[in-house]
Amino acid sequence: MPVDKRIVDEQIARLGGIDDRFIKTELEHLNQVMTFDETIHGITRVYTRLFGNEDRSWCVVITDRRLMFLSRGKRHLEHHEIDITKINSVTYKKGWLLGEIQTNAVTITNVEKSDVQNIAETIMDLVSKAKEARPILEHYGDKRGDVVSELERLASLRNQGILSDDEFSQLKAKILSQ
Repeated sequence: MPVDKRIVDEQIARLGGIDDRFIKTELEHLNQVMTFDETIHGITRVYTRLFGNEDRSWCVVITDRRLMFLSRGKRHLEHHEIDITKINSVTYKKGWLLGEIQTNAVTITNVEKSDVQNIAETIMDLVSKAKEARPILEHYGDKRGDVVSELERLASLRNQGILSDDEFSQLKAKILSQ
């Protein structure tokens, strides 16, 4: 089910200063591939060969749950993703104009030099948080579905503006402490 486009637009606006040249179509369709309980932490554009395709522009979206790669294909919007929990390592390097981000799951080349470090560090931070969350989810065993569905419900209320970020954090902590 698509996420309300206004929610996605608000998340993009919070990032500030996104250069959307060459990825406007991809950003317009982002709400079609996002889920209500994920938050965008970074966006960049690259011109590279990914997933066996020819060189072309890709919109790389980093959320708290996954890395998404969107590109206008010849007939439709192409979409690939990598679950953040599948990433174990992240390195980056900068060249004169462009840089590269390498993970155990994908290598992203031709990243604008100004974005490389920030995007790589964002991915590293999200991978670290995902690793910290694994023991919490494992602790709940059979109750995990109930806990996850309750957290999803709270995230939905936050995304709709019914709960503030502070209220969401307090309620989330209460659920996880039970």
